[in-house]
Amino acid sequence: MREREERAPEGGSPLAAAGTAAAARSRRRLILVVDDDQALLSLAIRSLRSHGHDVRGAASGREALLAIYGGGPSPALLLTDVEMPGMSGIELAARVAADRPGVAIALMSGNPALVETARDRPELVRAVLVKPFTVDELLGLVGRIIGQPEPEPDSGRVAERDPTRASERAPDG
Repeated sequence: MREREERAPEGGSPLAAAGTAAAARSRRRLILVVDDDQALLSLAIRSLRSHGHDVRGAASGREALLAIYGGGPSPALLLTDVEMPGMSGIELAARVAADRPGVAIALMSGNPALVETARDRPELVRAVLVKPFTVDELLGLVGRIIGQPEPEPDSGRVAERDPTRASERAPDG
């Protein structure tokens, strides 16, 4: 009985089954949130993760560059505060856009003048989120730019059972 459970479904190999699971996980696209306000950064990360997104955080432009160029996967979305010490969000966005054109960029700011500056860069910025914002506004912006994450496969259920095999049928009754 144990041997049957560990085998791949008919017509598939264990490697193919593992590849399918890896492909499902890869559909969750990475979001990098950058803000020097630790409370806002934590809230954004928690909110996005609780809705199924793969999220990393950085407290500065320098940290963000290390996360992007440090050998891990590139984010699908860079969501960065405009006003930060050391490197502004617009400077960070310009560097990332030059090297990684596939990364979508959104900026956030509570300063009306900086919001307008950010909006004046449509070649660089896909959207601007005005602070303070709600979790629904954050999720809406992310959804419009990269879509919603696909749910993880339920590893607790046996989805590959073949109902035509007597030994794998659910009991009647």
